[in-house]
Order: sequence, then structure tokens, then C-alpha cells
Amino acid sequence: MEKFFTSNPFLWLAIVFFFVHGIVSIFRFVKKDERGNAIWWIHQIFFNGTGAFIGWVALYYIFQSKINKIGIQHFIALLIGFLGVTGYLPFAVMSLLKSDIVKKIR
Repeated sequence: MEKFFTSNPFLWLAIVFFFVHGIVSIFRFVKKDERGNAIWWIHQIFFNGTGAFIGWVALYYIFQSKINKIGIQHFIALLIGFLGVTGYLPFAVMSLLKSDIVKKIR
């Protein structure tokens, strides 16, 4: 992971998409009359932006892995990466937390 933070294109993509998904997702998924105050905006930008950032970190993990040692963790990282890069990671996490499966586990 140390290489991720030193002159890495994935880091720049993660930072750019942190802001892109953070801001664009509000205009795409939230109706104008449902948008809140400044604190709400900061929360939404951080929440959605973090999802995109985590997605790029997961894809970096996949690209740095050795192809001959693929395991379940790579498929999980691929799923997280796909959901994060496309902007659906926060929605997927919140849907999972609200699902009946989680309520039954508790």
C-alpha cells in the first residue's frame, strides 16, 4: 500500500473521483427540495466521495496482485472496486445495513 501514495495514477484518480462522485451524486440522486443545509452537503460529499476513493483503492489492490494467486479476497475487492468507481458503494452499504439479513444477525 505504500506505493499507492507515491506518484501513482490510481491516487490521482481516487482524489479526482472523490470530488466528482461526492458532488455529482447529490445532483443526480437527491431531489432539489430534499437537499439540506451546509452540514448535510459536507456529509454527502464526504460519504459519496469516500465510496469512490475506496473503489479506486480496491482496484489498485487488484492491479497490484499476482495473477497466479487469485482468491476470494480479489473477487470481493473487484466488487467493492466496481461499486465504488461507479458511485454505488454508499448506496449498497446503506441498503445492506437496512436489510433484513443484518437485522437477523443482530
